[in-house]
Amino acid sequence: MIIYVWNETSGAIEKYVRCLDEAMPYTHGCRMTVRNFLSGVKTNVMWTTKRFLVSINQMLEQCPTFNVRVGFRRGWQEVENGQYTQKLGTALAGGSNLSYPKRVRLARQAEAEEWFDWIGALDHTPWLLQVSQDASDDCDLVPFATLKKGAKGTTVFVLQDCLWYLGYSICQLNGEFDETLEQEVCQFQCNQGLPTDGICGPDTWIAIMRLVHPEDKRLDASID
Repeated sequence: MIIYVWNETSGAIEKYVRCLDEAMPYTHGCRMTVRNFLSGVKTNVMWTTKRFLVSINQMLEQCPTFNVRVGFRRGWQEVENGQYTQKLGTALAGGSNLSYPKRVRLARQAEAEEWFDWIGALDHTPWLLQVSQDASDDCDLVPFATLKKGAKGTTVFVLQDCLWYLGYSICQLNGEFDETLEQEVCQFQCNQGLPTDGICGPDTWIAIMRLVHPEDKRLDASID
């Protein structure tokens, strides 16, 4: 399994090769294995961030038995209830094997320690603890940051992955918005009747996700 990790501190994208039963990078004691993080998804490549992995490791130090129900998803793979942040590799849902009071205690500690940017309200999903990082408010429906040439990170991986799935000339997934990716974004925008500026903003993201997730009727309603 190839694992790309966006290191926010160094500004580098790190590449790891791990077996399914080995620990994820930046986690210890096999509390979070590659298999756990995949949570049933069939793929040979995934991406995440150092910050998220360190936070997951902190959570699992407090609760080693935490199970993962939903972890990584590729850009074109199905999601539950429009949870597109799973595609960034910086979201997890689990803890269904814990008692409700234990989930509450863990959520409160995660909030107090500021491990994650977002923690799901347990009164909405009392059977599951949901956590995520790096979501953007650029678009309510597709919470991905606006991207342009020179950008790096997990959001770029999602863009490359989706355009590859749609048949555009994406030769590699490397998390870097280069000139080639800019050209493919322009071609996609041209094909969809969008302003051809090479910048992947809210309208472009929605257009991409409408094609890779036609079952999400919310996206249809967002287009005039």
